[in-house]
Amino acid sequence: MVSCNISLPGVRTSIYLWSNCDVPFDGGVLPEKCRPYDNFECLRLDLFGQNLRSASADLRDGFDLAMVYYGNVDEVGHLRGPDSQALEEELINVDYWIGDFLAALERDGLRNGTDVVIVSDHGMTDTRGRTSTRITNFIDGDLIERACDLGPHMQVLLLKTP
Repeated sequence: MVSCNISLPGVRTSIYLWSNCDVPFDGGVLPEKCRPYDNFECLRLDLFGQNLRSASADLRDGFDLAMVYYGNVDEVGHLRGPDSQALEEELINVDYWIGDFLAALERDGLRNGTDVVIVSDHGMTDTRGRTSTRITNFIDGDLIERACDLGPHMQVLLLKTP
């Protein structure tokens, strides 16, 4: 998760489900609106749509910047793979909501004066059939308390040993 808080004095900013939007920046500057990041809420497609609609309303109401985070494309890609039907369906759903957002900007006469930027933290490659390394070849599995994301990148929490 990228931690980013774009808030400047005099710049009206609304941020939805973005990490650390509720943490004061540069001497106490906070966005005018902030819906703090939540591990569960950032995966909900319905909430993504709702947040995009709120962001378009904010822009219509004079906000200078609106940021919306949605984490389920990444989640589905990691769990089901980059070539999976599940990821394709997720992208179709996201495309619908982005289209709805762009249509709202158009209806409100804001489309030509609004820059829309979509970012990702990484791409994905299908690694099936390729050489892989199992973490248990290097760490005794009995010492692993928890592991997250069994893909090419992984976080491992080891049990405390005496």
